[in-house]
Amino acid sequence: MKNFVVLFKVLCLPLIINGCASSSNTTLDDVRTSNRENLPKLTVGMKKNQVLGMMGTKTIVTKDGSKINNPYTSETVMDSDGQVYEILFYYTNLNSIDDVISQDELTPVILTNDTLAGWGWNLLKEKIENYTEQTSKKASW
Repeated sequence: MKNFVVLFKVLCLPLIINGCASSSNTTLDDVRTSNRENLPKLTVGMKKNQVLGMMGTKTIVTKDGSKINNPYTSETVMDSDGQVYEILFYYTNLNSIDDVISQDELTPVILTNDTLAGWGWNLLKEKIENYTEQTSKKASW
């Protein structure tokens, strides 16, 4: 048992401490930048768990105390042919400094059958005719 405790401290404690330290230095700009940098690393056909692994799935606490979910929000939409799409929205842009994250500051990542179909507003509107912003959620802190 003693060996297990020592092994835990040696292997896990630095990871826990590092994880806590890095989140306290993160800014919303860091979140946007990271999400923008990760998008081109995605490839159509990736499985959902790979996409989530690449893009992230955490609630991030920034150094100013703001919290942001990654993905920011998600929704499920059906097209006119009955095809179901899961859309993950990631915070990637800053269009207005107003402490509100609006839909136009998000990038949609589109999945169908747990497989990446692509990302971006043009693709979303192409896949789902007459797509309207179903989630007009805005967050402020």
